[in-house]
Amino acid sequence: MASLDTNALVRFLARDDAAQALEMLTSTDKFTMDETSAEAVSLYQLHHAEGVGFADCLILRASKRALPLYTFGLKFQRLKNVQPIT
Repeated sequence: MASLDTNALVRFLARDDAAQALEMLTSTDKFTMDETSAEAVSLYQLHHAEGVGFADCLILRASKRALPLYTFGLKFQRLKNVQPIT
């Protein structure tokens, strides 16, 4: 089995509309995602309108056993368990 960078796939499929592409990917059985990626997609779908990127959501889900997560990202700091670096 091969892997593909989700950012590349999303940008290709949605012509740069990441939210639309993620919705399309999660509604088909042609792609499979691990638990962390699926959780990240859910977070992204909830928060992309606030300016939170998919990569941020993926980092947060991958870090779920080591919270809080500290960041400089102002929009990212709005999410639960994400704290500013001071």
